[in-house]
Amino acid sequence: MTIFDPKNSTARHGIEKCAILLGQSRAPIIVVNRVDLAGAAAAVTLARQAGAVLDHTAETGLAPAQEQGTLGTVPGEAHVRADLVIIAGPVTDRLAEDTAFRRLASPSSSRTVIRIGNAEISEELFASAESFTLGGQGLSEQLGILSAIAQGRPVNLADNLAGEAKRFFAEKLSNAKYGVFVFAPDAIDPLAQFAMMSLANTLSAETRWTVLPLGRPRGQAELIRMSQALSGLPPPLSFAGVRPVHDRLVYRAPDLIRRGEADAILWVSACEEMLPDWIDDLPLAAVTARPDAIPSATTQISIGKPGIDHAGLSEDDVTGFATADAQTSAVTKDSAAQILGAITDQLVASQTGAAA
Repeated sequence: MTIFDPKNSTARHGIEKCAILLGQSRAPIIVVNRVDLAGAAAAVTLARQAGAVLDHTAETGLAPAQEQGTLGTVPGEAHVRADLVIIAGPVTDRLAEDTAFRRLASPSSSRTVIRIGNAEISEELFASAESFTLGGQGLSEQLGILSAIAQGRPVNLADNLAGEAKRFFAEKLSNAKYGVFVFAPDAIDPLAQFAMMSLANTLSAETRWTVLPLGRPRGQAELIRMSQALSGLPPPLSFAGVRPVHDRLVYRAPDLIRRGEADAILWVSACEEMLPDWIDDLPLAAVTARPDAIPSATTQISIGKPGIDHAGLSEDDVTGFATADAQTSAVTKDSAAQILGAITDQLVASQTGAAA
């Protein structure tokens, strides 16, 4: 059992109430918004002990990868190795401000940048990199054209894409030693993401191709990394059975609530986040860094933000690897990992939950 003393009696009382809620629930859900790596690992462990469904409401652009699978990379590897970068879909404000994206789009004599799907952005980012925009069709259609070109199938192109443009793309796709599709996951619909990942898998038969979602808020990817490391599966997943079962359609929190297949929620977030509208539909306990109380929560435990109120490990925005968040002040609040670990310990001590 972890030896942990919460910083105040309110947190201690909240830990007990959270454990009671999860222990007495038939079908609890643990919903994680944004946490650091330690908090994500603690959430997976707690979900296993409680026999809960674990969902990640904040993550976007995850569904196609969960269902289909594809080769991924981290920003640091892409920056060093990629000789062809295809920016797919709109360049959102968050993506344009992303440090890793700007490095990939920076001038390079050894890197070709292609923009498809209305990927409009300031030309100064592409000042020296060779770039070519693929016509005016929708993103899914443009990916279909690229797929046909890559496989040598006949393609009927509009006038502005005929001849030289077709040869340009055929040459770039066939000669790339390391290609990467870069995209803002919250700006691309699932159909386009499926098409992009299918094309990446097709191209990988001959060379190395990956996908790289960028422009996400810090802390969104941590639960994905830790759930895959600790269970072999990405969220949403259920720990109610003998082994974890993943199904993003079956185990999404809003759908479970709508179908009446859940009876309690534990909300976890180490950021000041917007709450989804479905969170008020069930008994709710919250472990959160919100400065104000969540009115619908019967129990609320205040936690700190990684790198501000306590030290933490997160995924680095530029390299994609784990990095220590700089602690800018004295430790003033408990971390998500500490509180979730204490709830797990309470479940074990009370011999409740699925793993008791």
